[in-house]
Amino acid sequence: MHENHPPSAPLRIGIKYCGGCNPDYDRGSLVEMLKEALSSTAVLVHWEEDDPDVIVAVQGCPTACADLGMFDASKVLSVTSTEDFASLVETINRRQRSLKRAPTHPA
Repeated sequence: MHENHPPSAPLRIGIKYCGGCNPDYDRGSLVEMLKEALSSTAVLVHWEEDDPDVIVAVQGCPTACADLGMFDASKVLSVTSTEDFASLVETINRRQRSLKRAPTHPA
């Protein structure tokens, strides 16, 4: 867990889009679905400014050519199609549990 983010904070997910040269799906819609699916446990932040816990690389096709060299590889999760969505959410939820973050809307 990042030292600047208390245990009660939601998981911070930075979204990094590829250049979009040949997308096979609507990348923006996938990010909106992700935001909805994780609304109680995570927040989406700008990858350049907000020191995210996880980076989701939204790649438009299987070539997955976006430059991710600026990130710690252990923080990066890539998605290349809508078929990756369920496993992406599952992986993020596991990561959130491992960091012991509280939901954004406590019960």
